[in-house]
Formats: sequence, C-alpha cells, structure tokens
Amino acid sequence: MNILRYAKLFGVTAIYQIAIQVIALLSGFLIVRLLPTDEYASYTIANTMLGVMTVLSDGGINSSFMYQGGKVWQDKFAFSEIFSTAHFLRKRFALITLVIGLPLLFFLLQKQHVSILSSLLVIATLIPAFVSSLSDNLLQVGPKLNQNIFPIQKNTLLVSLIRFFMVIPLLLVFPFTWLCLLLNGLTRMYGNFRLWQINKLYFNRTNKIDHSIKKKMIRQVARLLPASIYYCFSGQIAIWLMSILGSNSSVAGLGALGRFSLIFSIFSLIFGTIITPRFSRISDKSDKLFSHFIKIQIAGLLAGFFISILFFLFSNYLLLLIGRSYLHLRVELFWSIVAGVIGTCAGFSFSLFTCRGWSIHPIFSIGINVSSIIAGVLCFEINTLKGVLMMNVFVNSVQYLLNTSFCFYKIKYSK
Repeated sequence: MNILRYAKLFGVTAIYQIAIQVIALLSGFLIVRLLPTDEYASYTIANTMLGVMTVLSDGGINSSFMYQGGKVWQDKFAFSEIFSTAHFLRKRFALITLVIGLPLLFFLLQKQHVSILSSLLVIATLIPAFVSSLSDNLLQVGPKLNQNIFPIQKNTLLVSLIRFFMVIPLLLVFPFTWLCLLLNGLTRMYGNFRLWQINKLYFNRTNKIDHSIKKKMIRQVARLLPASIYYCFSGQIAIWLMSILGSNSSVAGLGALGRFSLIFSIFSLIFGTIITPRFSRISDKSDKLFSHFIKIQIAGLLAGFFISILFFLFSNYLLLLIGRSYLHLRVELFWSIVAGVIGTCAGFSFSLFTCRGWSIHPIFSIGINVSSIIAGVLCFEINTLKGVLMMNVFVNSVQYLLNTSFCFYKIKYSK
C-alpha cells in the first residue's frame, strides 16, 4: 500500500511539475526570442542577482524552519510561533541583502554598457519579486510537512499561466527587461496571497516570536550563512565571469543555454516537495537514513546520465528552440547540461543534510571550493563561453563530492 501511495504521490507531483516547467520553458524560449541580445543580457544578469539575493536573505532560515517545524508540525500554535520567528529573521536579512545586492547589480549592468535609466528601471522592478521571495518558500513548509502538496502546485501552475499570458503579449510590443521583471514580481505577489490562504490550515498569523527558537535559528544561520554567501557567487561563477570579461552576446548565450537547465527544476521541486520533508522526519536511525540516502543518490545520478545523453543526441534540434543565433553552441549546450546535472545532485545532498540540522564548517567547505575555483581558473580558458562552462563542471563536481561525503559521514555517526 505504501508503494502505491508513494507512486501516486510522485506521479501527480511529476505531472504538475512537468506542466509548470513546460510553461516556464515556453516562456523562457519566447523571452529569448523576443528580447534583443542586449536586453536579454540585462535580463540574465538581473535574474541571477535576484537568485543570489533570495539565497542570501534566507541564509539557512528556511532549512532551520523545516527542521524546527518538523518537530511540532502537528501543533498549530507552536508551528505558528516558529513561522513568525523565521519570517521576522528573513525580513531583517532582506534589508542587509538589498543594501549589498542592488549596488552590485548596478555595477554589473554598467559593465555591460546599460544606460543609467535602464539600470535603475531594472533595479526598481526587481524589488517586488525579491519581497515576495521573503515568504513564499516559508509558506510552503507547512503543506509540505503535512504532505498536502497539491494546493501548492495548483497555485504555482496558476501563477505560471498568468505570467505567461501577461508577459509574452506585452513583450511583442514592449521588449524590455524591466517589464519582464515587473510582471514576474506582480504575479509572485499574487501567488503569495493565495499561499497565505492555503496556510490557514497549519498556522495562525501572529507576530509572536519564540526567542528560544530564534536563538537556535540564528546559530544554524551562523553556521550556514558563510557557505551560503560563497555558494551564491561560486554557483553563478559563469555569469559573473561573463558579465565582467565577456560581451553582450556571450552573456546572452549563457543565459539562453540556461533556459534548458529548467528541466532540472522539475527534479529539484519534486525533491524539495516530497523527499526533503520525509527525510527530515526520519528518526535518527543510521540504517534507515543510509538506505534512503543511497537510493536518492543512485536515482539522481541515473536520471542525470540519461538527460545528458538525450541533450547530446538532439542538441541541434533543441538549439532551434532558442533561435538560430545560438545554433553554433552545440558543444557549449552539452557542457551546460553536464554542469546542471552535477550541480543538481550536489544540491540534493546539500538539502538532505541541512534539513537534518547538519552543516559543514564554513572554513572547511569554502576552503575546498575556493581551491577548486582557483584550479578551474588556471586550467580553463575563462574568457570563452566553453571554457567557463567546463570550469563550472569541475567546480560542481568538487561540490558534489564534498556534500555527498559529508552527508554520508553524518548519517554513519548519527545516533
């Protein structure tokens, strides 16, 4: 019965996620085609910075909330206080992130010779999406812990459809980066409003802070934040290098190839929706933890291998989706997908140990990864798109080995 129940849950979840990602892929391909190269370069840089700012404003708070909430997920009152505490911390982190992130975004846009007015418009229209990010991940924890995931997926699908039917027609007339960002932010705000309604089943909105939980969260954030800061910038090292060293066409090409990496979002979202919450609820029995961990690793690597082969065999046809201007990027597409596969698997392992409240010492993890980046810079031609992508494969491989080894070590010695 458990197998049938899990199969149904995976099947329905996969159907929703495939639908969501198909819409995202269509939107992405159409945006690549509709935006001029210089505008798409700005769009790539802005979206990358939005992702970085979102991770930095979290700093491990969402993982800590999952861990602490997993202990009291059936107690509505206690869960409400933990949510309020996590949300309070995220808003404080967001202010610091804005002060750092927005000037850096302006600098990168200027390096690509974007006008001051356009740069300011991009920055202003990025803020609504960033504000929405402060609560949307937290608002998914309650339904995930209760495995009531379908309302979340319906909401995400609805928001994706609204965004698609708003953005694409307007871009036909007004092909501007700031318009894409603004509509993305507005639709995310609407999606957040609906998430608040869904969460009435799991907690009550309150401003009451649990100070003991706050201290625990801050301690975990203190362990995770240095690594999160590093991962933000190292994970997007290709974008940073191309933004500073490359041309508009190189940045646009990198962003266009990145559209295909949305395929990994299907696996990441299913993983975060089903696997991570269940893994966080497993009691500290090393045999059970180890069994689940091995199965997850094998499944992730096999899926990544077949995806890489398929993209290599059909690369010419796939590149047509983003336009004839990118048909020469066949080899670059392959390296981009391989980097995505390895990076996704590394993310799986990272999610598994953070949802258990474990963390690698920042000095150790950052030291290893900085060394891998230095080695990559020395070994690959980082002034070319192909060289940067190959370096990305190398850096992600080191990260995967580190995360997986640490998770294995913690499981082995868990009590």
